[in-house]
Amino acid sequence: MGLGVAVPIPGSSVTIDVATLLYFKGIKRKKILSQKNPDIDATVVIPARNEERRIKQCIEALFNQTKPPKKVIVIDDCSQDETPEICRELDQKYLDLIYIRQRQRSGKANNLNYAIQLLLTHEKLLTPIVVCIDGDAVPQSDFIEQITKPFVSEEVAAVSGTATIMEPENLMGKLLAGTYRFMFRFYSWQKTAQGYRNAVNPICGGAVGYRTHILRKFPIPARCITEDTDYTWLLQENKYKILHNPKAMVKSEQAITLRGFFRQWFRWYSGAHQAWYIHGKNLLAARKLLFTTLAPACLDAWIYSVLLLGFPLISMWNPIQLLWLMAFDVGLTAVFLVLLDPRELKYLPMIWLMKFPLAIAWLTSGLKTLLERLSNKQHLWGRAWERPDHQVSKKNFLTKIIASLPLHTINNPTKNTVECQFYKYLKLQQLKSIPDQCLQCHSLIGCVEK
Repeated sequence: MGLGVAVPIPGSSVTIDVATLLYFKGIKRKKILSQKNPDIDATVVIPARNEERRIKQCIEALFNQTKPPKKVIVIDDCSQDETPEICRELDQKYLDLIYIRQRQRSGKANNLNYAIQLLLTHEKLLTPIVVCIDGDAVPQSDFIEQITKPFVSEEVAAVSGTATIMEPENLMGKLLAGTYRFMFRFYSWQKTAQGYRNAVNPICGGAVGYRTHILRKFPIPARCITEDTDYTWLLQENKYKILHNPKAMVKSEQAITLRGFFRQWFRWYSGAHQAWYIHGKNLLAARKLLFTTLAPACLDAWIYSVLLLGFPLISMWNPIQLLWLMAFDVGLTAVFLVLLDPRELKYLPMIWLMKFPLAIAWLTSGLKTLLERLSNKQHLWGRAWERPDHQVSKKNFLTKIIASLPLHTINNPTKNTVECQFYKYLKLQQLKSIPDQCLQCHSLIGCVEK
């Protein structure tokens, strides 16, 4: 997610984005690269952690695309629910599905890099584009087609898709869903403008396509709690272009409780603050990103957050002035809401009220990150994390214990050794027998190539 309080605020970042769209769509009328349609093969990587609710929908939607991926690789980060059973059933159904279960938790960035390394070390799996989709996201039927469209030049390193919201079942979830829909539409609008000036921040880590040779050159960093923000800045510092295609859509689950909402945005904001310390002066190599997106958004967010939380003091000093400020802010939010989707006006009160926990999350995450930086605790930033509202179901406890065990006993297993599903796939592809003892080997590719 981007910097700043994730709702329209009267500041410089929104002004710059409006001016950008007016210039490129009005004065210059520059054509959008994503209107072209290159024929590029893609492989999908799904990092999964306790995704029993949506993983089946995600995988089946990928195999029913208007442009199906060449392969789909699910890399399971030690799920404790029924994700392994679901994936193994689907593995029997789809030949082009590869299911890999890690033997110890390593976090999203490390899992992505591990799966990408498999692609890079085996030509039969290699494609020009690697698409990463979260295990709780269900892609639209033309998602692969849309996410690959903007790769029309070698300087395009990544294309970001956009998320829509699955309708929750509980009342609080439904109220929060209105807020999420508005925020995500607003972010999509901003990223479209930022794409014109090559200053997108950040890519949508749950729906993004990468050029494969870029991933070979620059692995996804595992040093920040939001690897997508970190990688977005890294690519632009190295003079690569990032585009946003609002038509490349996935439906995803978001927080359905107030506690989960706060935890989710606290993590996203923490990642943004961490990225500032990680990149530091290197951001000068991405001046458009720094001066037209990051600096304005960060400045707006700090000023606006302090102003919101200062409302009680303003009310004590001048209640009438406070009413004017509130009326202006609510009115501005309503204007953006009407422009993005008038049907969502019914959620205006909830959207405005949610600005306050967002402001608290922004300020507290910034202070927490500063304290961690001063106390040299940056090693905590890249740790694995759980989704905000996730709770492992209590049913079928024995099945979950069995699912956590390896399929085969492996002597002296190395970190990130995989189960035999990948070997089964290689066996089918190479049309030759692989001895059973190879399944006990801790070398991933070595014995197969022998």
